[in-house]
This record gives sequence, structure tokens and C-alpha cells, in this order.
Amino acid sequence: MISVSTLRSGVERLYRRFRPDERGLPDIVSVHDASVGRRHLKEVAPLRDAQTLHAQRRHAGEEKELTRRLPARRAYRLQNVRVWLDEGIVMTPQGKLVAETLPSHYRTLKRLRAGAYDVAPPARHAMETVEQCTSLKGGRYHGNYYHRWVDEIPRLQALHRLGETPVVTLPSGYPAQLVQMIERLAPAGVRLHQATSREEWVHAREMLYVPPMTDDYCGYLPARFVRTLRKNVVEVLAPDDDVNTQGRRYYVSRAGGDTRRVLNEPAVTRCLSEHGFETVRAETLSIREQVRRFSKADWIVGPHGAGLTNMMFATGCTIVEFFPGVPFTHYRWLSESLGHTYHSIAGESDAEKNADFAVDLSRLRQILEAHT
Repeated sequence: MISVSTLRSGVERLYRRFRPDERGLPDIVSVHDASVGRRHLKEVAPLRDAQTLHAQRRHAGEEKELTRRLPARRAYRLQNVRVWLDEGIVMTPQGKLVAETLPSHYRTLKRLRAGAYDVAPPARHAMETVEQCTSLKGGRYHGNYYHRWVDEIPRLQALHRLGETPVVTLPSGYPAQLVQMIERLAPAGVRLHQATSREEWVHAREMLYVPPMTDDYCGYLPARFVRTLRKNVVEVLAPDDDVNTQGRRYYVSRAGGDTRRVLNEPAVTRCLSEHGFETVRAETLSIREQVRRFSKADWIVGPHGAGLTNMMFATGCTIVEFFPGVPFTHYRWLSESLGHTYHSIAGESDAEKNADFAVDLSRLRQILEAHT
């Protein structure tokens, strides 16, 4: 387990790095800190045991072993705290921010330091009080399709496991389709409370903090979480009689994006079409349509990006992921937890991680011919 001092100093270094002026933020405290434990930490519930992951990664023509150590995950019951709904950040009665609930996205940290939005909550009498709540936010990157499905929504599965029915708080602007789906995926008796503005806080007599089940740059989710989630989502959004897409093959294009576009995409799509692939742009599809299509896919190919998150809805799928340079490992580990077969095709080692790039067609054909 990471020590309290290491956790605190790491967060404080990030704040100092991106601080544009000398305005201070509230003090930062860990849930492991004794001052929190004695006064506000009611109990801890285990969610995931520590484990070590092993996998192979091919890069520059060589197979390399990947090893990733995942710490244990626990849920915490924090009493008499204030919760910022849009970010999931928790503040103790003494005005200290709970480190584990701070976002890890540096741009959000920068905005906090810049005063782009006010960290300080309103007076307690001006806040709504709830008996018990939990947040799908807090402690991770926010906002895009990948992080909603991998970091946020799996926390609902933890509520089922814990047998809890707190008020689930949601940020303002959360997509309506996701709100409706969360209502159906949450345990019976759970009520949703969606913020009406960026500045909304609530006072919680008890806040059940459920951390993300993943780690930074690692999409691995415990099998019991991700496979149960897949089953429940597909049953809600893509029942078998909705659409016949069994055995479909999809190339997920980033032609509409600003980064990691495939420069030789016409040649790539011609190669893939010879093997029965259809090209899709995930951002043009509704959430329901993405789940419906990809739940019956047996191949998903594309450059690294949020659209590949849809592998969560497939069963026994083959994944081929493209990179400009050294591969990211988010989807490598997510594939591992889902039981998919995973391949990657990477460019030059010194390529900028978000650069547009050309795919090695000979390597792509090699994978297709060996596995189709």
C-alpha cells in the first residue's frame, strides 16, 4: 500500500507544478490519516485484493513481458463531510480535501489552482443534506467515453456487492442516456441526485467512497465486475431480438478526431474490407447503438482512442490496436480482464503519443491471415 506521506507529497507536487500563482488550496488529507480515521472514517470494506498482472507486448519486432502490480481497493465510509458533485471531491468538516477523491487529470488540477472554479463549498445551511450518498466521480480522469465506462460506471457493481443503497450523485451535464442506464443498473432502492450546476455541493452525514476499480493507464477490471457489467448493460440496451449483428467485424476510425489519425486509412480500410470489416465512427453513434453493434462483434480494430472502449460489450473478441509509437496499455489490460485476444501494431518508438501516423500494412495482414 502507498504510504500516506508518499500519497500526500505526490498530490501536493502536482498542485505546485501547475499553480499559476500563490493562492492556496485547502489542506489535503488521506483517508488513512489518523485524524480522519478517528473522527470521520467509520469502517472500511474490501472490494478487490491486490494482484499482479502479466502479459506480452510486441513492439519494434520484439515480444516484451508486461508486469503490473495492482493494489487492493477498499470502500470508505466518511462521516459528516461535504461532497462536490461535479468532481466527486470530498471535504472534511475541518475544510481538508480528501486526497483519494481528488482528480488525477492534470488539467483539472491546473484549473483548480487557476481558480477556474471555486473549491470552497457554500455555508452548510445553504447545502442540501443527505443521509448517505456515493459518487461515481472522484479519484480519476473524467469526461470521455472510456473513463465513464471503465472508471465510473463499474462502481455501481460495487454497490451490489456491498449491499448498499445510498443516493448516487451525478455531475451536471451527464448524458441523459447514461443517467437512464444507471437508473436501471443500480441496486433497487437507489435514488439518483444529479447536480444542477458546476458549483453544487451536498452535506453528507455519511459518504460511501467507492474508488475506481482500475489504476492509472491500466484498464484492467476484476472479471466479476466487468463481466457482470457487460451482461447487465447488454440486457438493458441490446437484447437479442434488437438487432442481428452476430460475428460482425468493425474498424473504429478516428478520421473525425484531432489526434492519432491514420494517415494511410484508405489502404487500411481496403485491406480490412477484404476480410469483412465495416468502418464505423463511434462518436457518431448513440450509446445504445454502440452497445448494440459491438455486443455481437468478434473483431474490433482501430487506433488507440475512446471508441475501443466498446470492446467491453463483446464476448470472445479479437482486438487489434494501432499506436503512433510505444503502445499504451489501457486496452491491453482491459482485453485481459474481458478474455479477448489482443494484438497491437506500433509505430516508431520516438513518435509523439498523439501524432497522426501510418499503420504497418504488412503487420496488419499478418495478423488477419493468421487469425481469420
